[in-house]
Amino acid sequence: MRIEDRDNADELTQSLLWPLNLFCARYDRDVPEITPLFKQHMPQPYRDLLVHERNMTPTLEGYHGGSIYIQPINVIANDKETTREVILRRDTDDKPLEYGASRIFRHQLSYEALFLVDDGRLPLGTILRVCDCEHTVHPSGFFKIQSTPFFTEAFGAGDEPYFYGRRNTLVALDGHAIAEVCEVLPPEKVRATKRSKR
Repeated sequence: MRIEDRDNADELTQSLLWPLNLFCARYDRDVPEITPLFKQHMPQPYRDLLVHERNMTPTLEGYHGGSIYIQPINVIANDKETTREVILRRDTDDKPLEYGASRIFRHQLSYEALFLVDDGRLPLGTILRVCDCEHTVHPSGFFKIQSTPFFTEAFGAGDEPYFYGRRNTLVALDGHAIAEVCEVLPPEKVRATKRSKR
């Protein structure tokens, strides 16, 4: 690989993993290796769960059949931004449904929404919905990500070698970003869509 090709690949990796890589640097964790993917190369069921322009929270709630809360892992906050990494879990049984690392731009949110962000219980997608924060969803890349001890523990994933994710930006109607998000899903089995014939 030429030096300029390697530099471009490193830049793409850093972009897709932001702000996950911020937490890796801050807490001395290995940055996971990733393979960027075209939409059509994303396998099921991850394609249905990731390749769309919707918030992840209602998508996961519909797929897994239940409401979701977040388990905060690390939070870095100041007056302008809240950057956090969380595990989204199903309310009924605490099943891990997603890892999310997000940088939230506080000036784009109402006081009610900021209170809920700081409360650290609801996913951002839920907060935007209940606070009527109109926005659009703009995925900018998809990837396969190698497992690390951090993800193995977070997902309880045993010896799973890799996971799938996307880089996403939530944009307010004025065109400014509400949040930049890196979203990674735990292993999921493909669900049968038809009943087996007898």
